[in-house]
Amino acid sequence: TGDSREMGTNVWNRYIPLGTFRNNSAHSSERCMMMDEGILDTPAIPSTHLTIAECRYRPHVVTTDPYSAMSSPFVESVYQDLTVHHCAGQAIWARGGQLSFHNLHAADCAIGITLASEGSMPNDPGSRQGIYDSVFVGRSRNYLPDLIPYYFPIRGFEIYDGPIEVKNLKFYDFPDDPRHPNSSALGFLLNLNWQLAVTSNVSGLVFQNVSTRIQFGTGSIYFNRL
Repeated sequence: TGDSREMGTNVWNRYIPLGTFRNNSAHSSERCMMMDEGILDTPAIPSTHLTIAECRYRPHVVTTDPYSAMSSPFVESVYQDLTVHHCAGQAIWARGGQLSFHNLHAADCAIGITLASEGSMPNDPGSRQGIYDSVFVGRSRNYLPDLIPYYFPIRGFEIYDGPIEVKNLKFYDFPDDPRHPNSSALGFLLNLNWQLAVTSNVSGLVFQNVSTRIQFGTGSIYFNRL
């Protein structure tokens, strides 16, 4: 539907490796970065034309068609030096194959980042999502008290299915707050009804002024499946 439309139907964006992604910023939104959904380009079905559809990103060496792509090695897509702040929902939702975030800075967000695996069995075996050498600030000096809905449990990094790799993250200023009970530096995806990979790993974390390092779930409307 965009500028590449004239290239024909033999273009599969979901398999194309990312170019350079560095020194970007996004803020003041429900979500600052969404990597999961796509657009249905089906003019023959007016009711769904240009509506949002599942479009999972899995970069591979070959990009000409789904069968050839998935038969070729996957390629890592690297997101470097991204800054997100003041997001009322998930600042970053990243679902894909081999993805890695480096030197991410997130502040004053309901959820800093959620990493999700590409497929359901999984669809891209051997791939994983990772985040490294990054900083999360729960409440900065520029915190807006009414930005995040009351009683929502704030978290910096949100754990989902995996496998994920988390190394050398720093968490600052996640205090107890009656307006946001059960907040934590790390937490699990809310209303989680999916499996978790036993090969996920977390190491090298630093916490400063953090009341709860990780929240496993509690009696709350947001944790009814944990």
